[in-house]
Amino acid sequence: MLSCPALTGHLLPGNGPVKGLRTWSRLCQIGGEGVAEGYVTSVYLYDDKARLSKQVSIDASGHAKEQMTEKEKKKFTRGKKRFDVRKLIVLAAFNEKGQKVAREMYPVLLFSPECQQQFARFFRYVLATEDGAVLFHCTQGKDRTGVASALLLAALGASRETIVADFDASNQVYEADVKKYTRRVKFWGGGEEEIGVVKAFLGCNTDNFVKALDRIDREYGSLDAYLKGPIGLTDDDIRVLMERYLE
Repeated sequence: MLSCPALTGHLLPGNGPVKGLRTWSRLCQIGGEGVAEGYVTSVYLYDDKARLSKQVSIDASGHAKEQMTEKEKKKFTRGKKRFDVRKLIVLAAFNEKGQKVAREMYPVLLFSPECQQQFARFFRYVLATEDGAVLFHCTQGKDRTGVASALLLAALGASRETIVADFDASNQVYEADVKKYTRRVKFWGGGEEEIGVVKAFLGCNTDNFVKALDRIDREYGSLDAYLKGPIGLTDDDIRVLMERYLE
């Protein structure tokens, strides 16, 4: 999917707030040859909402043409407390509420009406973007973005094995932290339940994601039926997606 010489017809999962992506990061790289000049429509998957950000123009080097003003930079970085959230996650691993949130993360994203509405709105934005690429992201780029990627792959006809492998790929980024803090949890006597919290919050708990997919099969029969049910895709929508994003 990243071999096309232009940005049109690309889906770009990302991580981090859109302001950071607009200002300091390369948005994507295509075929190792740099980024074609164009624009990106950004969709921020935020809690129970999908927010459409304005289109971002990028130059041939892959950097956003429009930079933050100094005032915007100060606003974006103001008041950020310096604490290590990873240590907090170790404590949460031994807390019943933390364990429950970790277990129910993907069921909530896939089965709560609010989140289903978010992903339905996300698909509407993707379908409405006929030119340019779609950059979709959340805060860490692994859970909400991972589920959105999984649903897109399902709509494009990908196998379950491909969907799970793609979802699990985020763990390559988080592997070092997960291993480090898993050792700490084990040192304090933690077992599989506690380790699952670390995997869920510092990486992706793929086992929990697979269980959520199993639940979709039980309740809807298939991912295709789920997409045509609460997500609201039609056969025509799926045809458009396939024509646009498959080579």
